[in-house]
Amino acid sequence: MITESLPRGFTIRRPTMDDIQAALELTNTCEIAREGKAETTLNDMQLWWTMPDFNITTDAWAVFSSEGKMVGFSSVDAQEHARIYSGGDVLPEYRGRGIGTHLLHLNEQRAQAHLSEAAPDMRVSILSWMDDRD
Repeated sequence: MITESLPRGFTIRRPTMDDIQAALELTNTCEIAREGKAETTLNDMQLWWTMPDFNITTDAWAVFSSEGKMVGFSSVDAQEHARIYSGGDVLPEYRGRGIGTHLLHLNEQRAQAHLSEAAPDMRVSILSWMDDRD
């Protein structure tokens, strides 16, 4: 389990399919805070987590509080190692503690790994999802 750069009491690990409901709740809470409504469904999350180009054991991270609550989640997925997508969320009440920064650094490291796997003549794009209210 990776714990460097996180505040005391928080842990990080790769999510499993058992964490999908907690990830959905985190996503929905953040959507409500940003947009006023939740848009992601359990089916959306299941489709995303089982896409052929996405592997939750190598491409995603979940941060948990000392009480075991998922408070942050991030992921990177890539198409042919050339179109790399990065995103994440931290529950509003846990922001400003370095959790999002830590997740961003992990996403950057994973994106760098994809660069070395891209075809030599391939143009690579890294796209990060961000909301202007964050």
